[in-house]
Amino acid sequence: MGIQAIQTHYAGYRFRSRLEARWAVFFDHLDMEWEYEVEGYQVDTPAGKIKYLPDFWLPQVLQFIEVKGHLELSDLRRLYAIAYGMTGCGKGNDIAVLGNVPRSGSVRWPIQLHRHAGKLWALPWVPSADCPLNGRPKQHVDPRDERWCSLLIEGVPVGQPDWAEEALDAARQARFEHGENG
Repeated sequence: MGIQAIQTHYAGYRFRSRLEARWAVFFDHLDMEWEYEVEGYQVDTPAGKIKYLPDFWLPQVLQFIEVKGHLELSDLRRLYAIAYGMTGCGKGNDIAVLGNVPRSGSVRWPIQLHRHAGKLWALPWVPSADCPLNGRPKQHVDPRDERWCSLLIEGVPVGQPDWAEEALDAARQARFEHGENG
């Protein structure tokens, strides 16, 4: 018996999970424009063509957002192939993987996947269309290494940026029960 996500209404959308709705609250608190499941893609990847429906598109920063509460090794391999096929330095389309909303004071921060010079890199997420590699810590993603499943969900231990603190608080405190709207 699996655990079923709770569909949640917020901002006129029916999200597949409360976690997705919380990240929408986060974006709204930052006045960051977002689109939810707006378009599906057929992505040419090293593993062949893969159909992909991103959770969010952030048009101001040209990034896709994938919200994950759990990740299996098969999911990691699929996400790796999609990120490798879609992302690319200078063309945008990086994929940020947002797991559980970090608690206040947590050192964990979400990961951004970026392809550069033929390799897929994981680094702390920055909502920007610029190349994120310059002067920032990064690791090459290995889709065979199961540790990446939890790392992508938990984030990297770099600390939370100051610009995100209030938005993270708003996302964590959002209540959706009994007809409330965030």
